[in-house]
Amino acid sequence: ATYSRDAWRPVLREVFFSPVADDAFVLFEACEALAPGSARTALARAGLGLLGPLRLLSGEGEASPLLDRGPHDPAEFQPLVSVGPPSEGRALGYWRDEPDAP
Repeated sequence: ATYSRDAWRPVLREVFFSPVADDAFVLFEACEALAPGSARTALARAGLGLLGPLRLLSGEGEASPLLDRGPHDPAEFQPLVSVGPPSEGRALGYWRDEPDAP
């Protein structure tokens, strides 16, 4: 299947209830370039992993707004990258004060 930002934008917005910014697509594309067909593991040597929308782009995970959210993540936070071991639950992501802000 051919990857297309334009095709994925409405899908991700519907699943996660807000738009995904261009920089998330750029990060995914960089990971895909580093590890073709295995974007999710491209940053593993640095202790990082793709979460949420980026996991869906890589073909993993179920389409759920709760995908990769921690038990204490507020609704305004969208995790994108795990930091360190998954058991530690640390993540980098978007913090949105406005749901429609990319």
